[in-house]
Amino acid sequence: MKKKIYVGNLPYRFSEDELGEIFIPFGQTEEVIIVRDHQGQSKGFGFVTMESEEAAQSAIEGLTEVQAGGRTLKISLAHSKGEGGGRGRSYRGGGGGGQGGGNFRPRRPSADNYGNY
Repeated sequence: MKKKIYVGNLPYRFSEDELGEIFIPFGQTEEVIIVRDHQGQSKGFGFVTMESEEAAQSAIEGLTEVQAGGRTLKISLAHSKGEGGGRGRSYRGGGGGGQGGGNFRPRRPSADNYGNY
């Protein structure tokens, strides 16, 4: 079964090819992605999908604390978006847009934001 690996603390000038080369000794890679912003600049992390769980585990063990481009890579199994651990939003109901939902307090006009009220 394919397993996706999170690779953090990547050098910002790293390419997908360079990242993929690091994983060659551990098995076949299915996909290599470096996450980029809207301007195409690396965000410093990416994902490598390995062909098997064994290859992924081997890569994680073999690449922990490895230096690349002057930076120590952070390697771990990737979690799906539905799993916790990230800084994602928590939808616990209530509140929300508009003027309803609990603790809404309108802003008071001030000299700084009077025209933007």
